[in-house]
Amino acid sequence: MEKIKYGKNMQGGRARAECEEEKEMEEIYFGDDMKEKSMKTLRLVSQNCNGIVKQNNFFTLQMEIENLNSSNYDVLCLQETNVNWNKRGIVRKTMKTLNKFKPLSISTATCQTFPKEATYQPGGTATIFRNTAAKYHTKIKSDPVGRWTIDRITINKKYIHTINIYRPSTDKNGNTSVWHQQVAHFQKQERNIINMRKQFTRDLEQEIKQLKEISPSIIMVGDLNEHIKSKENTNEEIEKMGLLNVLEHRNSKQLPRTQKRGQQAIYHLWVTEYLLTSIINAGMLPFGIRSSTAFYGHI
Repeated sequence: MEKIKYGKNMQGGRARAECEEEKEMEEIYFGDDMKEKSMKTLRLVSQNCNGIVKQNNFFTLQMEIENLNSSNYDVLCLQETNVNWNKRGIVRKTMKTLNKFKPLSISTATCQTFPKEATYQPGGTATIFRNTAAKYHTKIKSDPVGRWTIDRITINKKYIHTINIYRPSTDKNGNTSVWHQQVAHFQKQERNIINMRKQFTRDLEQEIKQLKEISPSIIMVGDLNEHIKSKENTNEEIEKMGLLNVLEHRNSKQLPRTQKRGQQAIYHLWVTEYLLTSIINAGMLPFGIRSSTAFYGHI
């Protein structure tokens, strides 16, 4: 994919041409086209929503769900929800909004460092289940630091585990950064954790190890805040845990950016080798009302 550079002083035909090329890029799928969902299959969609509640108003969440509703998902994974899921009434109000679109269950994770009455809490995840997935859904674990939610879907007495992750960025500035909130959480536990990103990988490895002892079927999706060729090599570390990057394995092309403001793919989809051959299609949706793309996998 050709890298497009934008300057503040672009004028005339060049600016129009490059803008049109950008528009064309954002109106196409990467990977497989999302086709009509067939019977007896599971479709998972994931997106970094960058906040779903604004000043106690759930309109943003409603727009997010409306935008993704046509994908006919069974499991919807949202990252960086930026909401305090422990606040009384937040989950109830969220479900009231979601029930307009007939999802039946939700699993959430948040880092409880802000006051309990606060609506805002940086980071966090939410996994929404509907259709058959909701009927056979069991919540397994919500990370107390808001880094992931782990859930189970039981189909024909077999378990599929889903992990919805949000890894903190390198931004350490300000008391409201996700990094700072996680440091505060560990300090309350009298744990002197210096690098939140490395700690994420260490703790995630333990979670995956435990899940693999129960079932070989694991799907993990979310915002790694790191591209696959990064010097941190987190994608390689995840592969050592037994999870394969689906789009990397199914496509020879370089993965496109997953944010309009970025140039790299930092949102990813992984599965165990056991599930890799069961995937019918997988890809990235074109940019929509959000500044980030959405992933989908169809098993």
